[in-house]
Amino acid sequence: MGLGCLSDLCDRNDIVAVQEHWLPKNKLHQLSTVNSNFAAYGISSMNEATEEKIIRGRPFGGVGFFLWRKDLANRIKILHSGVAGLVLLCQ
Repeated sequence: MGLGCLSDLCDRNDIVAVQEHWLPKNKLHQLSTVNSNFAAYGISSMNEATEEKIIRGRPFGGVGFFLWRKDLANRIKILHSGVAGLVLLCQ
């Protein structure tokens, strides 16, 4: 999925959940630039792969991330996150 498709999903939805991204931890901030009306939270499992060696072929993806409209921020709570996944509560 490209950035254009992700931006399009934000235009049509209030919450977007994506898995298997390839962003390392130091680039997760890019998630918040997809749409200025959205907040973002993500997990990366690429840290070790990108710190230890040059990536060849198709690497494993990040666990996932969520984007949600900023006006929903008071109703969104991250309950748990880690490289095995993340749990998001929407009230």
